[in-house]
Amino acid sequence: MPISAHVALGQLRVDLYLEVLITLLCEPCPYPLFQQLLDELPQQLANLPLWHEAIREIRTLRSVLCSMVLKERAFENITDVPPALAKTTVYRQLIYVLLILLPFHQHFNRQQHEELVMVFQTGLSKWPVANKLCIHALQVCLYEFPSLMTKALPGLLMKISQNMATSMGIPNLEFLAALADLPALTRNLTETDYRRILAIGLQHINNVSPPHDATPATKASLVYLEQLAFYVITLWFTSIRLMDRRRYVPFIIHYLQRDTSVTEEENRANTQLVMDMLITSTFANCWSRTKQRSIASGVMATPGMPLGGAAAPLTKAWLFNNCIMTMTMIDDRWCEIWIRRPSGLVSFTIHLDNPLKEHTHSATMTTAHAMAADSGSGGGGRDASSATGLGMPPAATFPELPPILAYQHLFDAAFPSAAAAPTSASPFGDLRSPPPPPSAPSPASLPEDDAVRRALGVLDRTPVVDLHKIGVTYVATGQSHEREILLNEHGSRAYSLFLQSMGRMAKLRGNHDIYTGGLDIEHDIDGEYAIYWQDDLSQLILHSTTLMPSGTPQPAATAEPAALLPSQEAALINKKRHIGNDYVLIVWNDSGMPYRFETIPGQFNLVNIVITP
Repeated sequence: MPISAHVALGQLRVDLYLEVLITLLCEPCPYPLFQQLLDELPQQLANLPLWHEAIREIRTLRSVLCSMVLKERAFENITDVPPALAKTTVYRQLIYVLLILLPFHQHFNRQQHEELVMVFQTGLSKWPVANKLCIHALQVCLYEFPSLMTKALPGLLMKISQNMATSMGIPNLEFLAALADLPALTRNLTETDYRRILAIGLQHINNVSPPHDATPATKASLVYLEQLAFYVITLWFTSIRLMDRRRYVPFIIHYLQRDTSVTEEENRANTQLVMDMLITSTFANCWSRTKQRSIASGVMATPGMPLGGAAAPLTKAWLFNNCIMTMTMIDDRWCEIWIRRPSGLVSFTIHLDNPLKEHTHSATMTTAHAMAADSGSGGGGRDASSATGLGMPPAATFPELPPILAYQHLFDAAFPSAAAAPTSASPFGDLRSPPPPPSAPSPASLPEDDAVRRALGVLDRTPVVDLHKIGVTYVATGQSHEREILLNEHGSRAYSLFLQSMGRMAKLRGNHDIYTGGLDIEHDIDGEYAIYWQDDLSQLILHSTTLMPSGTPQPAATAEPAALLPSQEAALINKKRHIGNDYVLIVWNDSGMPYRFETIPGQFNLVNIVITP
């Protein structure tokens, strides 16, 4: 309905409005009004630009709320309180308002920051109904007040370890996962603190036992809790200094052996994975995936007697417990060993530096080389040994076998269990381990067939870290349709800075080192560059629509999107193909209007994060 010309339009003084609200908090107020104030105020405070002219009142509001919580005098001025009202509920609402005030932290001094941290710690200790809210607020404080949280961490970790209820498992572990990615805050932690952190994750694993009548949602939550606990243990163990890690191994194994839930196949697999991680990470810091190259390519080749012709290097594989060891003989000096473990793939390159004896060196010559030496004698009554000058036996004693088979004796000598008996000495014989005890299982030799090679190929392609893909799109001023949003070729300066802060820029063409989430790496169909992020346990790729080609631009924008050009239609389908299959979509909304979640529908979009500057 149009506004009458006789109605005077005024301007709301948000500073005076906030003063009225503060007065209601400080003076006698009926509970229904007090409750409505606490219900509506957080949503209003979340609109940060609205309070730009009321910073002084924001400071006063923070001071009043902190005093009400720390001195526990929230009910001093409330009248008409219902008899059945749980007072902890009111304190939870007050803490929630203070959480919403954290984005104004740049307007507070250090003492006021300390009071906010103290409020959240108090709520974590005194009011169980506010525990989840307080641990989330303290997680935000890790990023906003790092110096204060560094000092508060030891006491905070103690409080977290004293609240091991299953309902607090996910908030506690998410807090620890965030803390592990902030090394500046953890550099002063002691061995006691590290043991306490590891014990929190291990204890939550032991506490996971879904009831028989659990709903699907409850079961899914417990599965996530257990996976998160194993993730936190791995993340924190690998963040400990290498020289100190061995101290914590017996401690972790002791707790894992107490796990009462290992009857489930998935839980046993997780436990074995952590055990294997301890083996590979206790004494070395290395990536869980080796580069897909071989010394057979000549990168490390040295002069000697290579396996002649086009024959492939001799390779043999053994299964030992839950590991597969593959040994590849490149020549008489180079050997490559690959160990495929549950926690990753490790490769070793071994080079024999000792000078080879003449008979060993000559015995590995190819048949063609030996025949050439024999033909050089001219058949004039001299034997092959005098012709070659190396003391070789006659060439006729060499069997007519493919060159690759000339090295079988090296495997037989290095691994006697893989053959009936060694036939000759090997320069790799000194690499053998001492005889294992009688109770130890023996390695099982894997057959050399296509099925084994395919299985090893599948193992090599299986990721050893968590892979994630997230869609990112930009909504320009006045845009509300899917087509015009997806066809944006660039965003605002703030949006560009946001993309840069999310990770590193990587060139896509020919890039096999990072997870691309389906982006083309051959013909630049999805653009030349993409943004990715990674750590020891995860890799993430951003499907940013502004980095993908948008086709030929239209001459001008209209109120209703015009018909698309063929190149634009193809670009639109290609972009939707990626972000429509991402579970998470980040929308940078510069449109000036509320973003409707159905604007870019997707079958797999489960989480939409809207950022409105």
